[in-house]
Amino acid sequence: MSPDVVLRYATAPITQLAVEWEKTAAEWDTQFKAGNRQFNVPPVFIIVCRDTSLAKEIHGWLANGELTYGMAPTPFRNAPGREVTVRVDSKVSTGQVNCRRPGFVTAISVSIGRDSKGSPRMASP
Repeated sequence: MSPDVVLRYATAPITQLAVEWEKTAAEWDTQFKAGNRQFNVPPVFIIVCRDTSLAKEIHGWLANGELTYGMAPTPFRNAPGREVTVRVDSKVSTGQVNCRRPGFVTAISVSIGRDSKGSPRMASP
């Protein structure tokens, strides 16, 4: 299946999960401000894709705000000096991972943290 076909069906569930991510991030932020969390680090939102062409399309939609597939969740959009959504492509071989289809595994990770002034930043692992 082409990335276009996959994204036609995947954008709605990704957007629904992003809403849940936002709720969890807000809850964690509240817990941090109340002194119940040591670090103000939000949850991570990870999408694993079957190949790099699909990952490229999803990353363009989420990180760059490309409207081909409709409006992407705003918190995941990159801006100058604020990269919160990254794409990581990694080569997988049959010797390293037990998989039926060797090739590439791609993950798109979104992690928004806050610096000491409350500005968004990438969270450190």
